[in-house]
Amino acid sequence: MTIPQLFFLFCYIASSLVSSETLQEQQILLAIKSDLFDPSNNLKDWKRPENATESVHCRWTGVHCDLNGFV
Repeated sequence: MTIPQLFFLFCYIASSLVSSETLQEQQILLAIKSDLFDPSNNLKDWKRPENATESVHCRWTGVHCDLNGFV
């Protein structure tokens, strides 16, 4: 493999790992939400996106993420 091919392979693998970690964080937050009592529906924006490629949970009410998109 050439250097450019290795670089693109590395980028692909790295983005896949970040993507799965983002999905895992969303699943954990949604599990927490399901156990909370929220009569005022403050967490109404906590929804699983159908096909998001970014850290949408970072925009949910009360969720704060770092510059890398992790809670």
